[in-house]
Amino acid sequence: MMVDAHAHVVMPEAAYRFMGGLVGSRANPIEDPKLPPDEVIRAGLEKHIANMNKVKTDLQFISPRPYIQMHSLRPAKVTETWTRYVNDLIHRQCQMFPDRLRGVAGLPQHRDASPVNCLPELTRTVKELGFVGCLLNPDPVEATDRRRRAWATSSGIRSTRSSASWTCRRSFIRRAPAIRASPTR
Repeated sequence: MMVDAHAHVVMPEAAYRFMGGLVGSRANPIEDPKLPPDEVIRAGLEKHIANMNKVKTDLQFISPRPYIQMHSLRPAKVTETWTRYVNDLIHRQCQMFPDRLRGVAGLPQHRDASPVNCLPELTRTVKELGFVGCLLNPDPVEATDRRRRAWATSSGIRSTRSSASWTCRRSFIRRAPAIRASPTR
C-alpha cells in the first residue's frame, strides 16, 4: 500500500470566499460557517483522487495548508473559527472517500493565546471526527518561548493518543534543539 502522509485539503472556491468574509469581518462573518454543498466539495476532490490514482497513491493524510492557518490575525476568534471550518471540511472529504483519505487536524494556535487553548479542537477532531493526528507549529509567529509553547500542546497530543506533524520554518530548525513528540503506542 502506498501512503502519502503529507497532503493538503482540497479547498473549494466557496471556502476561500468564507475565509475572505471571516477575515474582513474580524470573526463576525456575514454568512454562517456552513460547508459548501457536497457536490461542490466532491467536484474538486474527484480530480484530486484521479491524480492519486495516476501516481498510484492508495491513501493520503490530508491537513490544512499551513500558509492559510491564520495564526496571527486578530482577534483569536478568526483563527478559531477558520480552523474549525477547515477541520470540518477535511472531515467531510474523508467521509466522501473513507478508503482513500485520513484527516490530520489544524490547531487554532493563535499568537496571543496559550497553546492549551488548542486542546478542545484537538480532542474534538481525534475523538469525534476520527482524525489520526494534527499539525503542530512550535513557532506560529516566532514567539520567544518556542519550546514551552510547543510542549504545552504536545502533552495534549499524548493524552488523545494521536500523532503530530511538526511544521517548522527552516530557520527555526537551525536555531533550536530538536523537539520531538514521543510515540504513544
